[in-house]
Amino acid sequence: MSNNMMNPTDFSFYYQTEEYTRSDNFLSNHGLSGEGVQFLTALLGINNSSKIALDNRPNGEVKKRSLSRTVYQRAMVEMDRDFGLLTIIDSLNEPYTEVLNKKAFLKNTNGERYFELPNVSTFYQYFLGGIEYVDEIIFQYGDKEEDIFDSIYEYLTDKENKQIMDDFIDELGGEIDEPRI
Repeated sequence: MSNNMMNPTDFSFYYQTEEYTRSDNFLSNHGLSGEGVQFLTALLGINNSSKIALDNRPNGEVKKRSLSRTVYQRAMVEMDRDFGLLTIIDSLNEPYTEVLNKKAFLKNTNGERYFELPNVSTFYQYFLGGIEYVDEIIFQYGDKEEDIFDSIYEYLTDKENKQIMDDFIDELGGEIDEPRI
């Protein structure tokens, strides 16, 4: 493996596995990639300031869910970007160059454990924190596709959620085109 490549491992968790499986199945069946589902879930976690410890196992939960390292291997560039973006958003109160050079885009090329890298752990902590929000948004009106997509549209156009994105775009210097809804 070249020196600038990440050495990923599978991610196994016990936190809200049924909710994640249900949401993942729905989103995957509608064309969202594994990387896309994980990124959406992490974004909703950070949007709701919900960060869950990677080893969280509520009430001795025994149902385990694993995310395969092949998702990372298939979408390496996108996943590295996702890890970096979430780490940058999480570290807005820290010096930008410090975050950029020492946290956001680290690789475990020197034998570090994959989930101990700050960018990877930050991403997956927010991923776990976002599971309940994705599930709620998707299934708050039942399980009919039309109702689910109405719920997603309602979330995306909510004034408070739009303000969070506007603030983030301003922080980046307005470099991102706003989505057209």
